[in-house]
Amino acid sequence: MTWIVGLALAAFAIYLAFFRKPIPREVVIRVETSVSPRTGELNRVEVEAEEKDNWERFDFYRARMLPAKGRYRIKYEDQRGLKTERDIEVKRVHECGGKYAIDAHCLLSNAHRSFLGERIESAVNIDSGEIVENLARDALAQYGDSGEGRALSAIDKESMGVAVLVFVCRADGQMRKAERAIVAGYLKRHCTDVLLDDAEVDSAIKDLGEPDHKEFKRIIRDLKAAGDRDRLTDLLDCAKRIVETQKTVAPMEKAALEILEEAVA
Repeated sequence: MTWIVGLALAAFAIYLAFFRKPIPREVVIRVETSVSPRTGELNRVEVEAEEKDNWERFDFYRARMLPAKGRYRIKYEDQRGLKTERDIEVKRVHECGGKYAIDAHCLLSNAHRSFLGERIESAVNIDSGEIVENLARDALAQYGDSGEGRALSAIDKESMGVAVLVFVCRADGQMRKAERAIVAGYLKRHCTDVLLDDAEVDSAIKDLGEPDHKEFKRIIRDLKAAGDRDRLTDLLDCAKRIVETQKTVAPMEKAALEILEEAVA
């Protein structure tokens, strides 16, 4: 009897290895189990078919993560040759060695998915209807043209001045809307070539971290060494107006003003 059972198991293993057809379209069956309160028997119910997340080979660890956005209809072939057409909403792009991976919300699976740029056979921008040659670059450009992208680009361009003013804003442990408006005004004066949305600029400034006191002093020292008196004068004026938004002057605010005044003198 034992040899019959062994033979049956061997035959079943051969069937699984060579003859069983794979589940199509990379799906897995989610199974729920429950115990019948009447009979005490174990019930197994196939609830639904879910798309299996087919991880691609990409060095996410070394890749640069870049903000991106856009809605696209793509034709995609995964590493096993499965071809699908789906709509995606891009969240970010990873770049490593000239190759791209796109993080997006996939409407086909209604879940987060990552797609290799080189496996996207074709892409159409859903909003414009244009055929896109390189989805990753197009999504990066769309983000750059967005209100959020322009705001962050302006902040990056004027990073030293913004860091000084944010330090003054947060010197009393807070950063109020009236204070952020002064920082936004500084950005608009120094980035006249960029169309900035007020709400996006305010949101971007609000999310900025605070430079420490050493970094604040280093920036002032560098601006003074560069002979950028006009910028230092503008920063001092902005800093004074930030401090004047409150009746009480915090010790750190007073110290920051003194450092700026000394640099301008």
